[in-house]
Amino acid sequence: MSNIKGSFLNILLLILGGAFSSLLLFSIQVILARELSPLYFGMFSASMATITLLAPLSVFGIQHVWLKVYGEEGYEANKYLFKSFIFISFSSLFTLALVIMWSFFGPHSIQFRNILLGLTVLIFSHVVMELVTSKLQLESKFSFLSFWQLLPNLLRFVFILGIVLIVSEGTEIHQVLVIYNLVAIIMILISFFYLLPMLRGKIKLAEEYSKPFQETKPIDEQIFLKNILSLASPFGFAAIFYLVYLQSDLILIKYLVGDEAVGIYNAAFIVILACYLIPGIIYQKFLLPRFHKWASYDKIKYLKYYQLGNGLMIVFGIIMFMLLYLFIPLLHPLLFGKEYDESINILYILIFCIPIRFLASSIEMPLFTKGFMAKKTRIMGFVALINVILNLLLIPVYSIYGAAMSTLISEILLLVLYSYSVSRNVFGKRMWQGWFAIFKYNFWKNNG
Repeated sequence: MSNIKGSFLNILLLILGGAFSSLLLFSIQVILARELSPLYFGMFSASMATITLLAPLSVFGIQHVWLKVYGEEGYEANKYLFKSFIFISFSSLFTLALVIMWSFFGPHSIQFRNILLGLTVLIFSHVVMELVTSKLQLESKFSFLSFWQLLPNLLRFVFILGIVLIVSEGTEIHQVLVIYNLVAIIMILISFFYLLPMLRGKIKLAEEYSKPFQETKPIDEQIFLKNILSLASPFGFAAIFYLVYLQSDLILIKYLVGDEAVGIYNAAFIVILACYLIPGIIYQKFLLPRFHKWASYDKIKYLKYYQLGNGLMIVFGIIMFMLLYLFIPLLHPLLFGKEYDESINILYILIFCIPIRFLASSIEMPLFTKGFMAKKTRIMGFVALINVILNLLLIPVYSIYGAAMSTLISEILLLVLYSYSVSRNVFGKRMWQGWFAIFKYNFWKNNG
């Protein structure tokens, strides 16, 4: 019972931190939507979507490789560190080159090009933040991880609010870019204090991942860049495919409809992203390294927590859906203003994605472990392709409503394919059992 309570407290801590971060991110978007015109808010949103879409190339799944190898090998995984950092150096520069080339040669305005170039520092902050997050997960430092995940949004919110209060004639887009770059530089500098000692082998793994603390030097023996690429590729491509079907809507709306339409759509989409943070925090930040460990050494706990997670996620997702359905018409106009009234109709389509995403976040977990990541990557690649095709077919006909419909269809397809793959390759019929045991008295009696 103590383990369950401890896990619950850690998850609660991460959720509270993530909820605060989500609230700050949402508040930032609301302020920008009200301070900037829909045109400039749309250009900024499309630029951020482009950076977000390409940024995973810079880290290319290395953060997940760390969780996997340390979960399976303990301190012996230090041998992967040095080559991991070399690999990331090349991938980051490659990503930067892609963004610069697209900014100059893409079919967009000079204003959009300048905004996109002004956000390139975020590529490097994305890398170091993801790596520090993995290190904190492996060390089970969830209190600091909770603070770490909200820090960039906290800084952006404070700086942007300060600009709004100080500058009476309205916030300009160049001021927003300065703030985002300043926060990115701050996060990079802080990250070095956590990553440089790790490169020297100074990491204290949580007890569940290792033997009692021992400090070892990283071993570079027989580890080559091709080994790192082989380990990282499924995770890297999965992250890219995920963002393709998550963010491609905004980018395609920009080029097929216009920047103002991006602003309208994004005013709805950021509400959905805020809700998506909850299952992401529970599984990607807390449970993922544990699932890697259980998959190798504790099959009973592996299945038990998987089944319970499925039940909890579908219940929480339905609750979140119902709350949004009731309060959207009251809160959305107050937050965004009349210029974004059309976003409400988009949101009423997108909220159906919430219970689907909550359940999919749990259903997919076994595919991160053992040798199943390649299957997950293929599924995500297929769904990303379908999403782009749907967007290209539906957006020209139904505008931003077509983008919302393509997102919903893609979420449903992803959940179906994940369920089929886990049932066929991992748990069989057992994956459908025991979902709601945690809501029964006997569960707490037996674990008391």
